[in-house]
Amino acid sequence: MGQIIRAGAAREEIIKCGRDTLDAARQRDDAWKKPAEERLAPVLELCDGIAAEMVALGRVVQPLRQGIDMQNEVADVIIVRIVEQLFDLGGRRRNDPWLALLAPGGAGAYTDGPTDEQPRRMALFAKLLRKLGHKRIAKAETDAAADKIDTAAKSFGEAVAAAEQPMAELSLVERTLTALAKVVRMELVSLKQGWKAAGFSEAEIHRVIPDSPDAGSASTTTEPPPT
Repeated sequence: MGQIIRAGAAREEIIKCGRDTLDAARQRDDAWKKPAEERLAPVLELCDGIAAEMVALGRVVQPLRQGIDMQNEVADVIIVRIVEQLFDLGGRRRNDPWLALLAPGGAGAYTDGPTDEQPRRMALFAKLLRKLGHKRIAKAETDAAADKIDTAAKSFGEAVAAAEQPMAELSLVERTLTALAKVVRMELVSLKQGWKAAGFSEAEIHRVIPDSPDAGSASTTTEPPPT
């Protein structure tokens, strides 16, 4: 018995399967062509439009992501350098209570975590440097460090803000295309059921709908060997 492409297949594979089915059905008479066009043509047209939009947004987002990555690298270097300088200026004490307040656990307190939140973490670091300072370090030093953090955080934050809307749009478009792929598969299932009800054989149907023999492999169990 032939199998419809599995639900867990990549969306591009499912959409291609739908397109191949429509193309094959159009080469036949109306018993094949008409239901295929009614069920598949509209959703595949939507897929084409969304896919084109996804490509266009991808071109916009790519350099913005590169800008974020660059600012992230620059900011991480600055944070690590400043934390090391504070450690040196504070006398390189292994258990420095003031440094524990300023950078709990070290530079990772500000470099680790979601990238888009790092500018806010850096702004907090600068605020702590100005507000708390360090008992063993001159205020001019901690204020200067705060200025460097603020400058890097501002550039980083601008890069994140510039990418926020396009990246959100791209994420939504990608989810939409995934949802449409699921619709394509459901329409393939409905087409097969309709053609079976019309009296067409499995072999005939899967000369139009590509057979995917691995469709049920995930749920297949192996019989234990006879004892």
